[in-house]
Amino acid sequence: SAFDLGAEFLRWEIATAVAGALLGINPFDEPSVQEAKDATNAVLNGEVDANPETVPAKDAVRQILDWASPGDYLAMLAFTDRNGVNDRSLENLRDLLGAHTELATTLGYGPRYLHSTGQLHKGGAANGIYLLIVDSGTDDLEIPGETFTFGQLFMAQAIGDAITLNRHKRRVVTVDANGDLPELVREMMINCERMNNE
Repeated sequence: SAFDLGAEFLRWEIATAVAGALLGINPFDEPSVQEAKDATNAVLNGEVDANPETVPAKDAVRQILDWASPGDYLAMLAFTDRNGVNDRSLENLRDLLGAHTELATTLGYGPRYLHSTGQLHKGGAANGIYLLIVDSGTDDLEIPGETFTFGQLFMAQAIGDAITLNRHKRRVVTVDANGDLPELVREMMINCERMNNE
């Protein structure tokens, strides 16, 4: 029943701790996750440029296709609204890029992926290619008691992750949806098909 949910959380938290002890690791120590948080704070404090370094859709596709080699994987990291339209657009792009690169692909929405696969991306093997998709055109809201808005926090988390990925010498390329993710995806898919036929 629903009342068992708390017990399940506790069961798997204990299982994680026990497995970590048996493996000789601390499963709750995520240094690269903390590093990304620190980079986010640096952006919010004005210590780092708050504008992400983005490239046009065509250049992003070309870079991904050039980087791809056997044994790699492609992680699409989307800092955009999660809704049915965006889900379908991103899954279509994921399918197409996976087919053309022959790489395993993942799709995660930021900032939540930072606390699941974020440590793997930066602290794991260096065989990932990261397509960071930001949407600077989303609606914004004030955060009571803070000097920054939700939109600024959202963008700072994306920039902080990009900074940390670059510090770890990961292959990352960033594009901006500018408020129209389906159009960005359409452009990327057209360019992917065109480049694959060259």
